[in-house]
Amino acid sequence: MAFQVPKSSFESFLSQLNVVPELITIYNTVKQFVTGKIDECGLELFGYPHEEPVLWAVLKKPKYSMNVLLMQAVLCQDQVLKLGVEAIFNFIKGDLRGMDKVLLVAGDKILENVNIKMKKFATHPLMTDNNPCCLFYMDENQSDRLLKEELVAPEGFSFVDLDPKRDAEIVSNAVQENVDQTKERLRKMPSVGVRCKESGQIVAFELCSGIGLITHHFTFPEFRRQGLGRLVELRLCQKVIQKLGIVPVKQVSRKSPEVINMSKRSLFWTVYKEADGSDRLGYYRIYNISRSIDSLKSILRPLLWSKRRGYKMLSLFTRTFPDNAYQKLVLSQKSLTKEYTYNLFALKSNFISICSLPRNTM
Repeated sequence: MAFQVPKSSFESFLSQLNVVPELITIYNTVKQFVTGKIDECGLELFGYPHEEPVLWAVLKKPKYSMNVLLMQAVLCQDQVLKLGVEAIFNFIKGDLRGMDKVLLVAGDKILENVNIKMKKFATHPLMTDNNPCCLFYMDENQSDRLLKEELVAPEGFSFVDLDPKRDAEIVSNAVQENVDQTKERLRKMPSVGVRCKESGQIVAFELCSGIGLITHHFTFPEFRRQGLGRLVELRLCQKVIQKLGIVPVKQVSRKSPEVINMSKRSLFWTVYKEADGSDRLGYYRIYNISRSIDSLKSILRPLLWSKRRGYKMLSLFTRTFPDNAYQKLVLSQKSLTKEYTYNLFALKSNFISICSLPRNTM
């Protein structure tokens, strides 16, 4: 059977969760909650089975962004994962059904079983992101090596801590994130900026997600290819080790092969691999609920692609979802069919992946 860990017991479970890299994201999340770094959100922790748990899940309910379900396991036995996902979903199905959308972060083996459960729910038929990523982390030797590294900004630039009042707006605009969420993260999590001494402007930066992941790595175009990005990332990793007391972790999208290859060549990063030596993929998958035509249009409207192909693509969409509400969308919203089409990333069963929506990182 699965079990839920009381919040008062989170700290006592940290040693059990400290398994690198298998449970690295779960551990970092719970630790940051225990230390008060992400106390603006609700957090629930589940395990399976009750004796010697091998599958863990965190349901995170942030104040400023979508709900997040993280799932990780210390083994990949199909039957165990199937039973574990089933048992944990018995705890969380009520919460999930009440959420407009939820970001699932899990490996492909776990994801297969989650998909089965989500299909049975029939409440979240839209997938508006399905982003496979490689997980990179620093082992103990790499962390020790990094802490001994003296990182110096190039001439004309200086390292600065990002300030919530001064820098939140420029950061949120660059990464398309809620400005209040950015302020909260800059207040509680380590961050690094590079300031141009001549202009006084921030020209590169990186910050942590709400659970301490290295994320939102950004350099303004005119300052790229000067080594600023690498320095910012490594300086932030030093601060993550020193201030958060966790292993630096980053998830790199498979849509960024150059970044993946660069990280693999680095002395400071290790990629999480399968037993056969291939990269273990984790997925960021967003499930959306569809309660009405209006909510459906609000999801699809940003995906403007081509007026000429609008009706053809929308018809394909509605054939995949033969629900009365979707038929009404085609029959009664003719102006919509003329004005919008939708860039469909993949169609499979009753799910759609739409590739153009930005991912709201944890």
